[in-house]
Amino acid sequence: MNKRLLKLFSFVLVLALSLPLAVKLAFAEPTSVEGATGAPKAVVATITDFRIEDRFGNPTTVVNKANLYAIAMNWDASANAHVEPGDYFDVTLPDTMRFTAAHPASTFNITDAATGEVMAVAHVSPGADGFGGTMRVVFTDYVNNHTDLRGSVRLGFTINSERIQTGTGKTFNFTVSGNIVPVTFDVTALGVIDTEYLYKWGKVIEGNANEIQWTGRINFSRGNFNNVHLHDQLLDWGGGDLPAEITYVPGSFELWTGVFDEYGSTIPGTAHRVPITDDMITISPDGKSFDLDLSGVDFSNGQSYKFMYRTTYVPGVALRNLIKMYSDKPEYSSDWVWRNATSSGEGTSTIVARIRVIKVDKDDHNTKLAGAVFKVTSVADPTKTWTITTGEDGTATTEKLPAGTYTVQEITAPNGYELSTDTYNLTVSATSGVIKTVENEKTPTVPPTTPPNTPPAAPPSETPKKPKKKQSKLPETGEVSEIALVAVATVGSVASTLGYALKNRHRK
Repeated sequence: MNKRLLKLFSFVLVLALSLPLAVKLAFAEPTSVEGATGAPKAVVATITDFRIEDRFGNPTTVVNKANLYAIAMNWDASANAHVEPGDYFDVTLPDTMRFTAAHPASTFNITDAATGEVMAVAHVSPGADGFGGTMRVVFTDYVNNHTDLRGSVRLGFTINSERIQTGTGKTFNFTVSGNIVPVTFDVTALGVIDTEYLYKWGKVIEGNANEIQWTGRINFSRGNFNNVHLHDQLLDWGGGDLPAEITYVPGSFELWTGVFDEYGSTIPGTAHRVPITDDMITISPDGKSFDLDLSGVDFSNGQSYKFMYRTTYVPGVALRNLIKMYSDKPEYSSDWVWRNATSSGEGTSTIVARIRVIKVDKDDHNTKLAGAVFKVTSVADPTKTWTITTGEDGTATTEKLPAGTYTVQEITAPNGYELSTDTYNLTVSATSGVIKTVENEKTPTVPPTTPPNTPPAAPPSETPKKPKKKQSKLPETGEVSEIALVAVATVGSVASTLGYALKNRHRK
């Protein structure tokens, strides 16, 4: 009988110990497993808008062979039934347009503008020398929960002088899901330069979307100058603050003497390198400006020069580059704004067409401040306002805004800081946004004051109290763990079973 009781006790104990695991498995969340859906298939996309944009994101019908532009297309694939991850649509690009020069990266995300989710990935496969090629848009698992599949794509391009002649009404054919989509615009060439003493421009560097190549001409019109100095400065076109990542690239500065033709190109065989020594150039500590001392370079007989250097770049920023020339003659300047007219999908950059505020402590910019509330108001239509609040990282970013100028004002200061009374006018475009750093001063701490000539009151004497007898604390609701409850139930079950077994034994 004792052996039978021991076996029964062991069975009940194993059952009690396995009960919590069984309950946990019974109520566990199901694991999501996607079944195989077969080979990816082509879906049909229709184009709802197709236009040419300049580097400022403005629509244009005139393309100059010397500049960078973008094809902007809005597509709609919502009419397709049962679109699955991996399904795609193709766009064939005309071989008279060069796309790799405009954007060295061949792959980019297309995102939901409202949520930031990646809905598709676009892969551009350029043709020979970057002309033409194809773009395939592949849908992600975003389609598992969405059917309204609409988006936009921008493809940067340039026009080749040898493949297309200048003229009006030039038509270029794109093919989308097998259907031809034509786009027509005028093509112009470089014009003859009149009078020019200082000019500068920027262009993308193939293979590196995060740098810009800057090139300029000095004294194209062959004047006589003495004691020439250049001052160059990087600014945010929208009135904000440039990201710290944007700086000049050390070691990239070059100076060449040469003879220019009427279009500003260097005549072959006339260019000669002029060394730039360390004592000639000074870059500011923040990397946002430089001074180039050319007082030792000869300009007295109408010599012309070309200069080049590189800066880093953050996509989505409208980078303004202002250069000035000082000498014994009047001051000359050249201003250029770089916006990336590059390949992208809706929402690929969180800065484009948005305003981002960074809130910091005035005395320590490494201290980011949460809880600051800003009001953003459209200058064109003051009835349109937005409210943004800084998070733990000290940043707050608006939604995508219409191109234009906006006022930004703090309406609630972070806890422990004074409210800033400054108002900022910031400008965004279809291809660029603005970052603005705003400082806050800490609220001064006022120490408590004691009335003069008033002795502090003596503390009242206290009668010693008899210590209370400690009472045992009963567990509060919720303090008993699930394991304790299972243990109690197990002991009760075992006791009941043993009692029943002993009772039967005495009856026999």
